[in-house]
Amino acid sequence: MDKKVVLTVCNGNIHRSVIAEICLDRELKKHGLENVVCISRGLESRLGEKCNMMHFPDEWAITEPILKELDIIVSPDRRAVQVDWETIEKASLILAMDRRVLRALWDRFPSSSFKMRLFSELVGKCEDIVDCKGDINPETHRQANLRINEIVVNGYSFLRELVDWYSEEDKNLSEGI
Repeated sequence: MDKKVVLTVCNGNIHRSVIAEICLDRELKKHGLENVVCISRGLESRLGEKCNMMHFPDEWAITEPILKELDIIVSPDRRAVQVDWETIEKASLILAMDRRVLRALWDRFPSSSFKMRLFSELVGKCEDIVDCKGDINPETHRQANLRINEIVVNGYSFLRELVDWYSEEDKNLSEGI
């Protein structure tokens, strides 16, 4: 059985999409869904660099306590990866962390725009998850991470529906139905 892929995308695959991926994976495991895997990517590239949120010490010092509170563990070996066509094709569902990212994905990969959504749509909202890049306000980091976790927990049922629907739609398109 092929695994279904849920892709989360932010600007650099350093913070928001990574946290969303970890939270989604945790929720899927909690519900025993082994046929769905979550991955994350970024619009920007940091080619050749092993880069993750720990490489930004001021922001990491602010973010780490809230991640511990939410029981979210980010591997120090984590590497930021840029979104590419192969990953877009594999994904059953693509969740952008904000509207700017969503528009950029639509522009770069228009033939797959039908399976792209705003992350907050999992809970029926049309809101951006704030990009904490360069922001040293602890409350900004706290709210962004809490919101990501909250959306995953409260949007799980809709996530399952979307993954199933988009998987079927993608299959129909590829078969010319």
